[in-house]
Amino acid sequence: MTRLYARASGGGRIHEGTPDSRWKMLTILGALSTRGMIAAMTIEEATDGDIFSPIWIIACVRNCVLATLW
Repeated sequence: MTRLYARASGGGRIHEGTPDSRWKMLTILGALSTRGMIAAMTIEEATDGDIFSPIWIIACVRNCVLATLW
């Protein structure tokens, strides 16, 4: 994230380079218990309604959480 506003001494301007949007989106989902993080899953997509559909939730619970608990 690049700042929208900055302060410079003497009323000067701040010049700052910004990235050219060449990155990939990465979402990290995890299950937290009283013992700490028990399961994590990464997805190379934005977190939107499709990620939280019942199919994704069941897949995450089956592949990550249950595997850790057993």
